[in-house]
Amino acid sequence: MFARTIQRGCHGTELDITASGLGDEQLEALLTDKTLVNTDEITHWRLRECRLTDAGIVAFVAALRFNVELIDLSLNRLSMEGTQVLVERMRNCLPRLRVVDVSGTGMSDASARMLSLGLLCCSALLRLDMNNNSLCDGTELGHLCAGHTVLTRLSLRRNFLGGAGVAALFEGILQKSRSPSNYRRVEVFHVLFDE
Repeated sequence: MFARTIQRGCHGTELDITASGLGDEQLEALLTDKTLVNTDEITHWRLRECRLTDAGIVAFVAALRFNVELIDLSLNRLSMEGTQVLVERMRNCLPRLRVVDVSGTGMSDASARMLSLGLLCCSALLRLDMNNNSLCDGTELGHLCAGHTVLTRLSLRRNFLGGAGVAALFEGILQKSRSPSNYRRVEVFHVLFDE
């Protein structure tokens, strides 16, 4: 059954198994079978709502190759351990990574800080979605905006950023806008208003 799900979700360089109900062990087993998923060719990983926890995230990260352009882990459980494994991989070369979605993963401020440091190493990153988490502090996200040369979209809908968190975030965006080498603007969506 799960093999058919993978086969239906594999489209050239994209693997889309959104809401497949796989879970950690099934994903790990399927990723080891090169006849089902040629991980060397997958550049777009859409693993939204697959019931993944740290064990599944570890298996997923082990399958990543340098050519990855999109990672969607939204609506899974991404704790500190899973975040750390993902960040280690980012630091060790994901030069083409352009889009990351970790919305609804239960991400805390500590995990977001760690992720921000890893994303600074991903020079092609254009978009980061972190909606529906428990973020209160925008300091490291502000540093990410200030230090990243091409990031243009940061989505933080339905988090808990207060005055100080928003101020820290926008301070980083302001630093980026003042830098002569960083002429790109950053769009931040729904930071101030809870929907």
